[in-house]
Amino acid sequence: MMAEAWQPLPDSARLRPSVLVRVEDVDAHYEHARRSGVKILRPPTDYPYSERQYNAEDFAGHHWCFSQSVAGVYPGDWGGGPGQL
Repeated sequence: MMAEAWQPLPDSARLRPSVLVRVEDVDAHYEHARRSGVKILRPPTDYPYSERQYNAEDFAGHHWCFSQSVAGVYPGDWGGGPGQL
């Protein structure tokens, strides 16, 4: 899935804290989670900031984002840059 097909998470998921976990192989991690019955909120998706991620919800309702860096991309290439404090 590519980021162009991105859909927002359901309203019920928007106000929850989420944990981001880096994994070596996001697709293998996703397949293991899916086969184990984990509730998948968003399948693996490639993002322009060089990450491949999927989102899941655990048995207690906590949200998790599993992420893999897929290439080195300069932040300016995808619109990233320093912010103002």
